[in-house]
Amino acid sequence: MSNEKTWVKPPEHAASADWAAQRELAAALRALVADCVETRADAATLAAITAEVRALSERLGACPRVSSRDAFRDGRYLTETERFVDQGAMLGQSNPIAAPLRLAREGDLVVGVVTLGPAHGGAPGLVHGGVIATLLDEVLGHAAISTGVSVVTATLNVRYHAPTPLGVPLRCEGEVAGHSGRRFQLRGQILVDGKRTASAEGIFVDVSGDRFAAIMPAR
Repeated sequence: MSNEKTWVKPPEHAASADWAAQRELAAALRALVADCVETRADAATLAAITAEVRALSERLGACPRVSSRDAFRDGRYLTETERFVDQGAMLGQSNPIAAPLRLAREGDLVVGVVTLGPAHGGAPGLVHGGVIATLLDEVLGHAAISTGVSVVTATLNVRYHAPTPLGVPLRCEGEVAGHSGRRFQLRGQILVDGKRTASAEGIFVDVSGDRFAAIMPAR
């Protein structure tokens, strides 16, 4: 069922110097966020760093920018799809909020590998349950997307089997369990050292082509 040529996900290497530099900036900001979460620096140090960060934000904010929404409306999204996908919240190497999750195909599975840090914590030393659900939503969705369609989530049922720790590699698996018309039945799990910590089943709906375009104005 796989069609690797039409599976759009962030490329291993950025296609331009500015894109590569954006990835480097995102990586630096990820490190800054992790430090921010756990720092116990004194107030004066934090105030000085805050002023520097605000100055950098003002400088970057004055530079040209384009949202994925505007790019979709004016057609640029279709010519630079990989770059906009690279800005996503879970996969995007250009997004400092993303860990990011790296995806590949292994037989019938789509597999994502990720290590989550302090920014994704819930209970002490553990990944927040909502982040677990988001990881599963992403890898299940890409199990369908890897066949050459675009999908949106209709239902997602998550079961938590054991706590998922921060700071260790997580293996996220997704696969197509069934397919009828526009509806994909998907299932997946998260593993730590071979032990399942969470699993999910979901229904995802194909919105390829004009179907996806039709939902954009409402958003």
